[in-house]
Amino acid sequence: MDLQPVRRWYAATAFRSSLEADWACSLDYLGIAWEYEPEAFLLSSGDGYVPDFWLPEIGTHIEVKGEGIPGKWKAYDLARMTACECDGQCKCKWPGGQIVLIGLAHDWLKLNWWDPLNRNTPLTQCRRCSAWFWLRLRDSLACRKCGARITGHLYAPGEKEVHLADHHPWTRVR
Repeated sequence: MDLQPVRRWYAATAFRSSLEADWACSLDYLGIAWEYEPEAFLLSSGDGYVPDFWLPEIGTHIEVKGEGIPGKWKAYDLARMTACECDGQCKCKWPGGQIVLIGLAHDWLKLNWWDPLNRNTPLTQCRRCSAWFWLRLRDSLACRKCGARITGHLYAPGEKEVHLADHHPWTRVR
C-alpha cells in the first residue's frame, strides 16, 4: 500500500505533509521559533538539500520523515557539514555547533527524533530563560539561547507530547 502525504495549512504555511504541520504545531506549543524550508544547501555529494525546519534561535535543523520515506541520508550529510569543528574551547555561535535532527512520525502522540550523528540529543528547557531546545550532551551542557548551565529535566525521544495541527484553528486540509 502506497501512502501519500496529506498537505496541510498551519500557521499561514503550506506544509507538504500533516506530519510536518504536527511538528510545527508542537514547536509552537514549546515556544520554539521555526522557519519552514528557508535555506537550500549544497551537500558534499553535490546534491541540493532543503531541510524542513530551521530553528534560528537555537541553531537546529529538523528534517521530518515518516516511515519508509527516502532521503534521510541528506540529513546525515548536513549534520556532518555543520558539526562543531572547534578544538578545545568551542567558539561556535551555539554551544557545540549546529544540530541536525530527523523528526520521526509520532508514536502514541509523543515526539520522536533521532540524531544522524548518533549522539545523545535530548530536549530540555532552560531554567534561566525558559527556552526549549535540543542539546548534544557530548558537546555542551549550556542553553543554546542564553548560555546558562543546564540543570533541568532531559527529555528523551518519546517522552514529550505531540500537538496535532489538525486540532488547531490555524489548520486547513488541502
